[in-house]
Amino acid sequence: MLPRLIKKQMPNLIGLDISTASIKLIELGLKPDGYRVEHYAMVPLPHGVIEDEIKDPASVIHCVKKAIEESQTSIQSVAIAVPDFLVVKKIFQFPMSLKKEEIKNYIE
Repeated sequence: MLPRLIKKQMPNLIGLDISTASIKLIELGLKPDGYRVEHYAMVPLPHGVIEDEIKDPASVIHCVKKAIEESQTSIQSVAIAVPDFLVVKKIFQFPMSLKKEEIKNYIE
C-alpha cells in the first residue's frame, strides 16, 4: 500500500502512427486500474503521399497537425511509429580506439 501512496503520477502518453494510408494519434492516461484512452484522432492521408518514401512531406505535416487539433490533446512528448521501409538503417564498424569526435566525422 505504501508504494502506491508515494508513486509519482505518470504523465499521459501520446502515440503517433504514420502509415501509408493515415495518421493515427492516441493519448493514454494512467489510471489506478490501467490505461485509459483520453484522446484519439485518425486523419486519412491523400493517396500516394507515402509509398516507398514520403513523396509529399507538407501533406504529412498538415495531416499530423490536423490529428493533433482534432484530438484536442495538449501533450507535447510523442512516441512515433513509421513503416519500416521509411527507416534508414546502416551498420557502421569502427575501431574501438576511435574517440567520439572521430566517429562523428565517419558518419557525416
